[in-house]
Amino acid sequence: MAAFGILSYEHRPLKRPRLGPPDVYPQDPKQKEDELTALNVKQGFNNQPAVTGDEHGSAKNVNFNPSKISSNFNNIITEKLRCNTFPDTGKRKPQVNQKDNFWLVTARSQSSINNWFTDLAGTKPLTQLAKKVPIFGKKEEVFGYLAKYTVPVMRAAWLIKMTCAYFAAIIETKVKKRHVIDPCIEWTQIITKYLWEQLQKVAEFYRQSSSQGCSSPLPTTPAEVETAMKQWEYNEKLAMFMFQDGMLDRHEFLTWVLECFEKIRPGEDELLKLLLPLMLQVRAKVREIEEQIKERGQAVEVRWSFDKCQETTAGFTIGRVLHTLEVLDSHSFEKSDFSNNLDSLYNRIFGSGQSKDGHEMSPDDDAVVTLLCEWAVSCKRSGRHRAMVVAKLLEKRQAEIEAERCGESEVVDEKGSVSSGSLSAATLPVFQDVLLQFLDTQAPMLMDPGNESERVEFSNLVLLFCELIRHDVFSHNIYMCTLISRGDLALDYHLPRPRSPSEEPTDDTDRSPSPEKPTLDHEGKTSAKDKSSDTTFPLVYELPRHIQYATHFPIPQEESASHECNQRLVVLYGVGKQRDEARHAIKKITKDILKVLNRKSTAETGEESQKRKRSKPEAFPTAEDIFAKFQHLSHFDQHQVTSQVSRNVLEQITSFALGMSYHLPLVQHIQFIFDLMEYSLNISGLIDFAIQLLNELSLVEAELLLKSSSLVGSYTTGLCLCIVAVLRRYHSCLILNPDQTAQVFDGLRIVVKHGVNPADCSSAERCILAYLYDLYTSCSHLKSKFGEIFSDFCSKVKNSIYCNIDPSDSNMLWDPEFMIDTIENPSAHNFSHSMAGKILNDNPANRYSFVCNVLMYVCVGHHDPERVNEIGILCAELTAYCRSLSAEWLGVLKALCCSSNNGNCGFNDLLCNVDVSDLSFHDSLATFVAILIARQCLLLEDLVRCVAIPSLLNAACSEQDSEPGARLTCRILLHLFKTPQRNPYKPSVAIRSSCDRHLLAASQNSIVVGAVFAVLKAVFMLGKGSKFSLLSILFNATS
Repeated sequence: MAAFGILSYEHRPLKRPRLGPPDVYPQDPKQKEDELTALNVKQGFNNQPAVTGDEHGSAKNVNFNPSKISSNFNNIITEKLRCNTFPDTGKRKPQVNQKDNFWLVTARSQSSINNWFTDLAGTKPLTQLAKKVPIFGKKEEVFGYLAKYTVPVMRAAWLIKMTCAYFAAIIETKVKKRHVIDPCIEWTQIITKYLWEQLQKVAEFYRQSSSQGCSSPLPTTPAEVETAMKQWEYNEKLAMFMFQDGMLDRHEFLTWVLECFEKIRPGEDELLKLLLPLMLQVRAKVREIEEQIKERGQAVEVRWSFDKCQETTAGFTIGRVLHTLEVLDSHSFEKSDFSNNLDSLYNRIFGSGQSKDGHEMSPDDDAVVTLLCEWAVSCKRSGRHRAMVVAKLLEKRQAEIEAERCGESEVVDEKGSVSSGSLSAATLPVFQDVLLQFLDTQAPMLMDPGNESERVEFSNLVLLFCELIRHDVFSHNIYMCTLISRGDLALDYHLPRPRSPSEEPTDDTDRSPSPEKPTLDHEGKTSAKDKSSDTTFPLVYELPRHIQYATHFPIPQEESASHECNQRLVVLYGVGKQRDEARHAIKKITKDILKVLNRKSTAETGEESQKRKRSKPEAFPTAEDIFAKFQHLSHFDQHQVTSQVSRNVLEQITSFALGMSYHLPLVQHIQFIFDLMEYSLNISGLIDFAIQLLNELSLVEAELLLKSSSLVGSYTTGLCLCIVAVLRRYHSCLILNPDQTAQVFDGLRIVVKHGVNPADCSSAERCILAYLYDLYTSCSHLKSKFGEIFSDFCSKVKNSIYCNIDPSDSNMLWDPEFMIDTIENPSAHNFSHSMAGKILNDNPANRYSFVCNVLMYVCVGHHDPERVNEIGILCAELTAYCRSLSAEWLGVLKALCCSSNNGNCGFNDLLCNVDVSDLSFHDSLATFVAILIARQCLLLEDLVRCVAIPSLLNAACSEQDSEPGARLTCRILLHLFKTPQRNPYKPSVAIRSSCDRHLLAASQNSIVVGAVFAVLKAVFMLGKGSKFSLLSILFNATS
């Protein structure tokens, strides 16, 4: 019996197994074995498996039909989708038709009204009542019927909603639509007015009774007053239901209740009895909301963590992570003083003691380190300084932990030697495992080429680990060894060389070679189609996570890191031809850059220049061609190229400063090296390189004086301007190192130490003085170190450069030929800017003519971006020597942007010749204004205060002919506040020099918050009240 699986009921399974009892071949109804066909009777049953010939194998040699498999699979997916889709079992909502579903109440339809409201007060379904809904001529009449038939408040609220739907449909069908009133406000006014009328009827009765005296008996309540009291009692409950259901405007309803309570006279107890229940309900509701606010406030204070969670280890970790994020977001990285510096930030994050909630901070730093990495990488925060901040914080924390370990666990034997345990611990950085886990699980990787946020976060990751490796917080050597041991870099084929992930999509198909630019040799002539199919530069999006990291993470270009560089090359490219090609590509680009730096057109002095001029001309690659190759490299290779090139430039500068050479690289070539280093995210190397160049400038100037060169006073200030632009761009990174900040301040002070007058100096010197002032005011340690020698000069800089100015409204005799040759071709005329500035400063008419001629050429002449940039720089130089021009520039911009003021802003000669509605010159004028602001000729706050806000408000107030000026203003604001891209040869604005783009970005960062809010308010008012679309101005302008 046991063989047939007969069990007792208590051990028998709930569901009978399909295979039946054990040791018995499973039987199925209507199985083929039971079919007594002629063939089976004659030959017996022949089992034929689905796959013949290989019953117990893998059937790898069987040919299947792929189309049939695909079809069957699609059928399965379709059936699965059908089974998982829930059908809509609910009834379809009936369409509301104002003619069929509603009927107006008249005197003839009184019996139908009574029957309908009787059904509404009863239990008849609302779906049947909705087929014919009565509509009253006066909306407040509905409250009388609802109270008369004592309709439940929920069904009464339904009738009010249907009434709203009817009137909304009526408004929609009208040809001339009126302004739609908020139904909540409308019904609040209706019901409060109705309730007030009922209350007044009751109040009049009791006031008449009280006037007859206390001795007289209380008269019988009239039927009208009884009805009013019933109406009050019912509609007061209905109003509270509508209040809680969100059908009334709560603020207006509560205000009405308080006003009614205040209007009750002393002694009117009966009215107080009527109003007091409503008042108590309202007060109870307010108390309830008040308690909710208190609970939410307490939850915010404990960071939405329950008491039990706060007592656990996880609660401590969550609290510490949230505290760290709050500290990072509240810290100002634009300044450094006694209460806001890197040490104070470290103490608030890692400092021992009590946290905000009174609990001792957890000794485990893993969660905080992970948060710091996420904060540095995330695209939800901004700033290149984040990577350096995290690296310096972890470096300091690592030093502190290692000091504690050495003090507690260093084991010294009898001979005084350190144990091997402490030696092995010292080789591994403290946070190596935590950072490796972050790379394994949370770090961004390249997966979607069209995802811009992904590219930004990957670039931030590269910069972060560049700084971590630079500060010895993360060991690249141990990282590579770990990947090799885990097999993360093991592939069946050697990894081809990838592109830089920050490469922007190029459009070279329609690009023809320019005859004015020298072309590359045959090796560099590759079309866009060839580049896309070239296996030397494949994308890395399809590669595993750690191969992407190993490809791009930079290593310090030092002799001590040569082993790591070689190890990386072998792991990624093997030891054959691909490794040699990778090395050759780096050498080729480096050679091209050095060829440009050493070309004969660079700045030279003395006899060596005469010898070079007699040499045979040679073709050189252009900067655009070099950059096109450079951006295809990985970040590691880009760092390697820029490090070699920057060392070469520094050697040239040092050799000239020591009198051993007559050759100086051109300032624009050094600016090109700055651009390459910035694009490669070699930020620390860029700052170090800029500081090293700054330290050599005084020696270079002395050598130029000794050789009586024509570059005296211009070369060093021009190069110093480029250095200032870079340091301004990465000001938050610079001030993290007080020693470097003091070195920069002293170097800039030496460059402009020869009695420079802030009101009479070159444009470059003016920008240098402005940055000196910003450094001095933002770093407290500079005030204590240089206060005695710079405090007086600081006030002069402030009064000259950072003083607010008012726009001029000049209307003088216009000379159309004044300086017109210089304006049309600034680069062809070599003249003294200081003399021209003196001429402009002495004669207001000359200033007026010059400003009108410049704006005429920019707005009416040829709109060549190169020429506009040259004119902008020319005007910046002249404005530096003639401070009165700043008011003229501000005035002429106000005249153009507020051209609807009928000539009240001056510059009528210009307005008569310039059509502001002509969109073709808006970009050129915006570029010109941006250069003036970048070169400290105008303050961005003054432009917003005197030009932008008046122009936008004029258009918002619908003044006549104000639209063209508002469009021009929006175009200028778009150029001024648009963030420049990383690619120096595809700038988002038409400013050609990255130096000026950096200076403009610094002006954006330094603008006060009030000015930004003022612009946003004016733009909001314009978009809300103007006849023309503001979005089309702001966003169509980019097309």
